[in-house]
Amino acid sequence: MAIGKRQVFQCASETLDDKAGTEHATSAGDERRCVQKSSITEVRDLLRPEDNEVLPAALLGKCLAQHKGNAVKAAAVADGFLRFRRSVAWPFRIPAHDVESALRSGMHMLLPLQRGTGRRMHQAAVLQDSSDTAKSDLTVPAACLTYNVALLQQSQCSVEEFQKMGTFLMERVTDQLAVQQRGVALVVDCAGVELGSLLRTIGLADLRRGVLMWRGAFPCRLRRIWVLDAPGSASAICGALTRLLTPRVRKRIRFGCRTTDGLSELADDLGDVFELPESLGGRASLNWNAEVDRYLALEPSAS
Repeated sequence: MAIGKRQVFQCASETLDDKAGTEHATSAGDERRCVQKSSITEVRDLLRPEDNEVLPAALLGKCLAQHKGNAVKAAAVADGFLRFRRSVAWPFRIPAHDVESALRSGMHMLLPLQRGTGRRMHQAAVLQDSSDTAKSDLTVPAACLTYNVALLQQSQCSVEEFQKMGTFLMERVTDQLAVQQRGVALVVDCAGVELGSLLRTIGLADLRRGVLMWRGAFPCRLRRIWVLDAPGSASAICGALTRLLTPRVRKRIRFGCRTTDGLSELADDLGDVFELPESLGGRASLNWNAEVDRYLALEPSAS
């Protein structure tokens, strides 16, 4: 079924069905915002004096959500965020127009949620702090970012521009409360990629930047990592990269191969939550350029 211009972030636009649910969600949301405001102040106090008013409250709220309200850990992520962004001269909030070319490449895409899933996740997220609401299963990711390695072409963009674009998408998707709580799935599709060609494309500086931009420097929970059709000769590199991850995240990595029914395993894992394109074992027809147009329309042009 064609998706057309329907928003990827359904959870932002879908409303609760009944009045009682809306009133309950509003009450819980107000309580959560009050508690979060106090926690954000605590995070600011833990940052260096020259930095405690630099970052917006929304970003600090994401840091708190990642670490379940632990202000010390949240402040560490906020500090890592500041250090990395300054080291690469990236703004604290990346504009869509800065990464338009990379966005239109399709190298990274956000998959849409199955119909109705966004509303349920949004309601559960708002009610999460309510004392009379049982904790829902938060191991199911609320967003899915795809990484088509074959489209990493420097003739179109530099590796840094592609990395900046991926960060832009993560910034936008983590604006959603459900994503802050449930986290993100990452699908790395290596189909048609030769290791030698990839290594000629990605330099050491790119690899270093790719690690530093996420490790302790961006507030996001990584719930699942799927690696599809990884070149056999890449096992040593995969091993080295996974060692840079925490043990908890390493346990969430799954490998699949199209020749051994790997797409069926991916569909079984994520297909009930996200609309998967045919290339990933689903039947959805994705109009990614329409989503890019939407991102651009939401922000004023730099010109």
